[in-house]
Amino acid sequence: MFHAALSRQRLLFMVTTEAEAIEALARDRPGILPITPKLDQGDGLHLVERTHSIVDDIRTIVLCEQELIDLWVEGLGDRQAAERVGVSYATARSYGRSVRRKLSAAGRAKVLLEVLSLGLVRAVGR
Repeated sequence: MFHAALSRQRLLFMVTTEAEAIEALARDRPGILPITPKLDQGDGLHLVERTHSIVDDIRTIVLCEQELIDLWVEGLGDRQAAERVGVSYATARSYGRSVRRKLSAAGRAKVLLEVLSLGLVRAVGR
């Protein structure tokens, strides 16, 4: 899986290892870091912990959260998204709260506007 870090306007880098990500974080200092828990080398969840020591104001989005956002873009609600992703409704709602907090968005519509403007959405109708 790929690991991407984004500034507010453009894609800065894509990497598949924790070491490459640390190097790129230090160099480019992105504002948002979408991340998968599993990297080719290293651990994405460990990387999430390390990112804040490198870039204090970075926001991280775990790809489970990204998957939820993608399903919101497709028009699914939390219950439908939970079924599609294979998590409980409560977990999907928790991901939603986490995403809203990380993006400082009051609601789902604000989240969607933010991720669309950042280019953080995969193609609809995969």
